[in-house]
Amino acid sequence: MLRPSPTRSQIIGQTERGSILPAVFKLMGNCSYGKTLLAKDKHLTIKYCSEESALDSVEDPPYIKVNQIDEDLYEVTMKKKRVIWNLPIQIGFFVYGYSQAPYVTFLLRLTCLNNLPSLSRSGKSAVR
Repeated sequence: MLRPSPTRSQIIGQTERGSILPAVFKLMGNCSYGKTLLAKDKHLTIKYCSEESALDSVEDPPYIKVNQIDEDLYEVTMKKKRVIWNLPIQIGFFVYGYSQAPYVTFLLRLTCLNNLPSLSRSGKSAVR
């Protein structure tokens, strides 16, 4: 189960004043949604090494940058050599799409109502 039932947490939150459970359930839902849309291709590998090893790392294709921390200590930042996409991205995509649907529907209704000519009380003329 990806996310606990929100109705149960709402019932508990309504019956018990000051209950933290509704906030916890909301946080768990937001975390599970965010985890499914994690961009693993932007993760970096950072290693700390000597000058010789840093010079060898500079020649690797995933190399990004090197920082000297101490006399003989370097921080080498590299892209991941291999990215494994094992997250259910379709869940995050559809949750995001369904969360936007009520907002888009509201905007469409609002713009359609504003574009319709309003009738005067007598019904004889349309006034914009």
